[in-house]
Amino acid sequence: MPAERSICMETAAVYIEKQRDVNKFKENCL
Repeated sequence: MPAERSICMETAAVYIEKQRDVNKFKENCL
């Protein structure tokens, strides 16, 4: 698994938990 993908997975958990910047996450990681 690429390192970038791991970072995005961790970031996804943070965004989901905080319910913030979901669109920004999608732009960066999807």
